[in-house]
Amino acid sequence: MKAFFDYLKLLAIKMVITQLKENTNTLAKKIADKADIPLLGEKAERELAQKLIGFVVELLEEMNEK
Repeated sequence: MKAFFDYLKLLAIKMVITQLKENTNTLAKKIADKADIPLLGEKAERELAQKLIGFVVELLEEMNEK
């Protein structure tokens, strides 16, 4: 039973990674619209959000390898 749950966890992580990669631009725009960082313009906020999403993807991929 543990193997089954491990497989489900692996599958779920892969699905999240895929969704983040496919929707990076849309998600970054939503994050930039909600985050109002005083020293950054809209474009810089979007770039920062894209980098954050990329970091999360890399983190999930690394966790998935272990």
